Amino acid sequence: EAQHQVLAGFFAVADGISSALASDNLEQLKPYVAKLTSVAEPLAKEFPDDHPWHAVIQQVRTTSRWPIPANLVAARKTFLPFSKNVVELAQRLRSEEEAFASTKVFFCPMAPKPGLWFQAKGPLRNPYYGAKMLTCGEEVKL
Repeated sequence: EAQHQVLAGFFAVADGISSALASDNLEQLKPYVAKLTSVAEPLAKEFPDDHPWHAVIQQVRTTSRWPIPANLVAARKTFLPFSKNVVELAQRLRSEEEAFASTKVFFCPMAPKPGLWFQAKGPLRNPYYGAKMLTCGEEVKL
């Protein structure tokens, strides 16, 4: 179904962003940032105004408009609001869509609030701190 394909494409890019940040790899991050708008915008078509997820989809789209980051500090600052919205959408999907039930949401109390991020699968790899605190955090259960 179209909704599932659009969501899967978006979450693949969101996972790539998180992974690149966890790896402290700006060059790995840039292609994902460049793709972000093209995978976020179709969400609006598949989840119109009357859909229960419309508000969170709009927030995801708004925070998916990233400039190509000059450094990891700038990237992580842009990642924070994006990640918050991605997690909100992911948590709805995990409970309502079986295909997304195995995805992960993690929390790091040391990260800027709310300190949450999405990963397609484990193990935990902290995008807020990368190698400095790669395994800082815990999985958020439904």
